This record gives sequence, structure tokens and C-alpha cells, in this order.
Amino acid sequence: MINKILSGITNFLKCKWFGDLITNNNGKSSKSWFLVIVTIVGIILLIIPAVILIIEACYNHTIATDLNGMAAYIAAVSTMFVTVGATKVLGEWNEKRNKNNENYEQS
Repeated sequence: MINKILSGITNFLKCKWFGDLITNNNGKSSKSWFLVIVTIVGIILLIIPAVILIIEACYNHTIATDLNGMAAYIAAVSTMFVTVGATKVLGEWNEKRNKNNENYEQS
């Protein structure tokens, strides 16, 4: 069972579209890879409370789950998205700024 899961993950990482997601103008980017992986993990983490609420609503015909706790969980996951996005944006901005400074110094 574990071998099937690991081979599935390996095949997923070899997909052409996944390679296109982590490629930027300079080749493969670790920031892009980090952004894609955290997005996938975050989506999985957000699916969990949605499924729990749907199952609870179907069986109990009401929601007895603490929605404040659920909101805190969703806020934590969304904070993870914001952190990774800010890291990507600031890193790309810094690379562009350094590239412009190098071009300025050469001329």
C-alpha cells in the first residue's frame, strides 16, 4: 500500500504540467516549487473541514461542530497561503531589483 502511494507521488512529480508550474524564466525555481506544494497541501487541509461539515449535516441534519474553532483552523491555513505568497512576491521583487542594479552598474 505504501509503495503504491509513493509511486503515485513520484509519478505526480514527473508530470509535464507540474514541471511547467515550477519553471520560471531562469529555470526551475525553489520558490515556485514551495508555492505549488504548499498550495496542494493547503487545499487538502481545507477539504477536511468541508467534508466533516457535509457528513455532519447529512447524518445529524444540523451542525453541532464548534464553528469558531473551524474558523480558526481555516484562518491558519489561509495564513499559510499568505505567507508563501508574500515570500514568492518579495523574492521575485528582490531578484528583479538586483538584476536592474547589475544592469545599471554595467552601463
